[in-house]
Amino acid sequence: MIPLRAAVPAIVPPVATPAQDSPRLQEADAANPDHQPTPIFGRAALQLPEWPTVLVFCAIAMSVLIVLLDSFRAGALAFGASMTLAFFLRLVLTDREAGMLKVRSRGVDLLILGSFAVTITLLAFSVPTLG
Repeated sequence: MIPLRAAVPAIVPPVATPAQDSPRLQEADAANPDHQPTPIFGRAALQLPEWPTVLVFCAIAMSVLIVLLDSFRAGALAFGASMTLAFFLRLVLTDREAGMLKVRSRGVDLLILGSFAVTITLLAFSVPTLG
């Protein structure tokens, strides 16, 4: 028979419970792990930290629906407007507040978003009308 080891009780460190006042969601900041997000709209910003990205994606979804349900020209203009919205948000918000709209440096992001907005809007105006 193989002798069994005596069971050694495992020492479990106490789990810290979040305080009642602490926010449920926080922005990730690799440089500063104790960072608290800057509320833009009070506590609502803690519930939706990526609100600029969500706003732009909702505008893009609406433009796709306009293309599918109404007309290509109107949908393309709405898409150009959503790219303009992304350009404006990237221009006025800080890098941390811009969230996922920040892909590269501010200048490169503005150049790409601005060129998309102008090109798509000009192409939308160049589409011939039917009838």
